[in-house]
Amino acid sequence: MLETREKEPALDQCQDLELSKENPKTEKRPEFKAPSTAAIGFLYTTFIVLLVAICWQPDPSIFISSLPGVEVIASHKFLVAGGQSSQLHWDEYGLMLDIPSDALPCGFVAEVVIRVSVSGPYVYPDLKTWKPASAVYWISSSKEFVNPILLGIWHNVKGSVNSSSIKVLTAEDTPQNMSYIFNEFLGDFTVKGSYVYFKLTGFSGKKVVTSLDVRNFQGSLFYKMSDAGNKWKYSLVIYNSHTKGVTRSLFDGTQYEDWILDIKFDVKFEENSKILELIITPDPPLENWIIRGRINPLSYHKDALQSQGHIVSNMRFDIHWNGSSDLLTDDYLNFPLKGAEYPLSITANPSRIDHKTSANISFTKKKRGIKLDIKDLNDIDLILKSSSFDNSKWSDLGLKLGLFQTRLNTIKSDNSQDAKACLGETLGKWLNRVDEVDKNGGATWEALMDALEKIEQKPVAEKIKDYID
Repeated sequence: MLETREKEPALDQCQDLELSKENPKTEKRPEFKAPSTAAIGFLYTTFIVLLVAICWQPDPSIFISSLPGVEVIASHKFLVAGGQSSQLHWDEYGLMLDIPSDALPCGFVAEVVIRVSVSGPYVYPDLKTWKPASAVYWISSSKEFVNPILLGIWHNVKGSVNSSSIKVLTAEDTPQNMSYIFNEFLGDFTVKGSYVYFKLTGFSGKKVVTSLDVRNFQGSLFYKMSDAGNKWKYSLVIYNSHTKGVTRSLFDGTQYEDWILDIKFDVKFEENSKILELIITPDPPLENWIIRGRINPLSYHKDALQSQGHIVSNMRFDIHWNGSSDLLTDDYLNFPLKGAEYPLSITANPSRIDHKTSANISFTKKKRGIKLDIKDLNDIDLILKSSSFDNSKWSDLGLKLGLFQTRLNTIKSDNSQDAKACLGETLGKWLNRVDEVDKNGGATWEALMDALEKIEQKPVAEKIKDYID
């Protein structure tokens, strides 16, 4: 959500009114006091500020005429008046600005332009050691600020982070030989949660990099139906973690506009693993299914994922039902994901897709007693959400499902205490049957209902009961 707030200055902050002394007047003439030069100047400046604020309209050409070669995915501009404090919270794209009232002299007005980018002719120092951990934020102003402003940039590093494993890079907005050269920002900065904060007076490009081994990424499974019967196209896309706005912008206008999103999930590399490879031989094997990869091997390299600025489709495959009988709704195609700590496999079930529509998925009725796996995560998430499950109880739920407290502590640390994200990872671990899940009933609907009742979430358990009966 984009939020801009301003505070009105006190009158004496920008004004020094001194009325000139008047000569004595006769009793027969009305007394007149001429306004001082300072008062006239203040009134004139106030009028100009109000006129600019009312009449100013964004000029889209500003975004086009600068930063040649840079791919801008989002932009925002606003006015800053001297003597007024302003705050900008652009959570959707991971940026915060705190502008104090003395950043500009009283009576001055500056136009601030912010552009967000993930790709361009960028040159970073020591890419082998320092990996990209944020988008690039270009910030410019029509006037230099006389006092620093506070800037916060979102980063994608999970877990415990300190300033020794984080750097801020900066680049001038004028390219050198058609490239933007980034160098280390030498000012002080602090890391708090998912944001890096620092002060600045000059304006240019800013980016966060890290020396840590980034293992957490995002994944999305897409599909589309072929015009021919019993044929489907699938694409598993792995990409760098970004804010929701940046991720959405990366997918806008891509080849996936006419595809259907099956499921989104977190992806975590195994320790010391450098490559993810999708094995499209079903495990266990199933008869009458033909699966072919578009490009082999179906793999992503971690180093390439960290630095990529576009959505890259490295795991595209086709599924064809070659049997003489009707499709079996229980034919789940389970494909191992080699090199991943989570998820261990990707599941596709083309038979559950309703061919009468190209935009909806129909699910077969769930039965009591069946074992659940990662393919059911989206269904579980939808039920909990529609039942108004209290996400803050994710840790209590995890304990009742059989997860160890140490694992829950790691989940909490990895997700910056984001309850929704913690719940998703907890359910994923439960579906993969880690720790003592099997001793607590395994990954079944009944075990989930029992755990929900134990943490006083009986209405949610009743919702699940209605769903599976």
